Amino acid sequence: GRSYALGFIAQFDLSDLPSIDESLPRTGWLYFFYDCVAQPWGFDPKDRGCCRVVYAKGPRERLHPSVFPADLEARQT
Repeated sequence: GRSYALGFIAQFDLSDLPSIDESLPRTGWLYFFYDCVAQPWGFDPKDRGCCRVVYAKGPRERLHPSVFPADLEARQT
C-alpha cells in the first residue's frame, strides 16, 4: 500500500461554476487529490484509492492559504 498522502490538485468554489445540470450542489467546495508519486491511470482495480474528490460546505471567509509542509519535497511537473 501507499505510505504517503495524496497530493492536492485543485479546489473549486461551486458557486463560481456555471450550472450544467443538477448533479452538483450550487454551493460548497470540491477538493481534488491524486497520487502524484506513483501517478496511476486508475484503470486497474489495484489503483483504487489513487485519487479522491472531497465535497465540503462553508463560507469563503473560513478559507485561508496553507503553508507547504516543510517535510515534503516540492515538485514541479
